[in-house]
Amino acid sequence: MAHPSSSRVAAPSKSVVQAIDRLARGSDGSGRPSKSVVEALDRLAHRIEPFKNLSNLAVAPYEKVLALQGEGNRTLHGPFPPDKDSYWYYDLKGTFTDLGGAIPGTGKFESVLSWFTAEVGPVVFQVPGASLAGPPYDAPPPDGYEDKTSADIATLGTTKSRLEFPDGSTIVSIGVNQTKIRIYADGTAQLFEANIEVIASGTGQFADAGGLVTIDLGAYFNPLVPLNPTEEPYKSGYPVKVFMFIRLSTRPGVPPPSPPPPPGPSPKKSGPK
Repeated sequence: MAHPSSSRVAAPSKSVVQAIDRLARGSDGSGRPSKSVVEALDRLAHRIEPFKNLSNLAVAPYEKVLALQGEGNRTLHGPFPPDKDSYWYYDLKGTFTDLGGAIPGTGKFESVLSWFTAEVGPVVFQVPGASLAGPPYDAPPPDGYEDKTSADIATLGTTKSRLEFPDGSTIVSIGVNQTKIRIYADGTAQLFEANIEVIASGTGQFADAGGLVTIDLGAYFNPLVPLNPTEEPYKSGYPVKVFMFIRLSTRPGVPPPSPPPPPGPSPKKSGPK
């Protein structure tokens, strides 16, 4: 992989209406400029309304649902060339904002993805075969998934993330990573990644937090070159954009019930004397 394309800064807006339209672009599908400030504001309200309703996704009175948008820089660390015991990891640092508006301000996050290079090969980047995409959709295949998707859905490694919110509250979560890459004919490539993590600890407003954090990451490479921690863009890092979905409860929980003890040996039956 190599340098992703850099983003271009847009020209300043020429009016209040144009500035609002930029925030709400594509909300009604017409693409035409608004005729007034009121129409522009209506379009913007239409766009942000779904994010204001994130709380409707909660299924319990103590549950909280957050959707965060972030961006950052990601660097690769590890010896090169790797040997059978080599350990590589990605270090990502960035900032985020709350898409729902419930938490004002800008927070900070860092996330690490680590793996043993001997256990990870190009196969983890492959996608499941089209034959597995057919029906049934309400039950697994008759002969199951074994030996059909084990390589295609293998996780790349383990992850740990820390979110620091504008008020200083934190969430730390730990989980696994799924990585896929789509290579194009011109030599460029789109990276898709997802972390599924379990909340391990929290402070401040997230003290006693429990739940799940899903982190969706994307990057674009032009052109695609092999991973190498000693070469660019991995050495200095490349830009990524991140979407984080958090489903949690800050109500203190109780330990789950212990499983029943295994059955003891069957009593011996006494025979006739």
